[in-house]
Amino acid sequence: KDDEELVTNSRASNEVAMVLPHLYISGASPAQDTSRLLELGITHIVNCCVHRAQSSDSSRFHVLDLKLNDSCSSDVVMYIYMTIDFVETARRSGGKVLIHCLKGISRSASLVISYLMWNKNISDVREALSVLQIARPSCNPNADFLVQLRHWARHRPSMSKNSTYLYRIASCRTRRGMVLPSI
Repeated sequence: KDDEELVTNSRASNEVAMVLPHLYISGASPAQDTSRLLELGITHIVNCCVHRAQSSDSSRFHVLDLKLNDSCSSDVVMYIYMTIDFVETARRSGGKVLIHCLKGISRSASLVISYLMWNKNISDVREALSVLQIARPSCNPNADFLVQLRHWARHRPSMSKNSTYLYRIASCRTRRGMVLPSI
């Protein structure tokens, strides 16, 4: 089956939207449906929920658990480069990634926006959000995540897509200049 046939209209949180040929977004429900994920060719999952929402058969997927709260005190920027590296590792190996949170609206959308900005060299958060909303109109990151993304967009280093190392600006909870290991 063709991906477009399998990916339904993604207005509800229980549906999957293809953002790029190797990148999908959804709420938690599709992450629990192993057969659907396998139909779509999903090989990697980024779980933005505090609790794991994957199916009981999640051993069939590479999973990155971020445990990100959808609150004003959460630092979405600290997960951006880790997520980019995870998605790029999957893409280079021919895999496909599902990024999900509970409803597929805020946390997962924020990380997909950051990936789109990096992958497509988009400098404006609103432009990347518009690209995402073509695939999934319900995406609407919380205001604090949007502020963080705008700050990241202004201060992110220019990077080559061929770079093997991704760096992030360390938060107060980590050591300065820490290199994130490849996943």
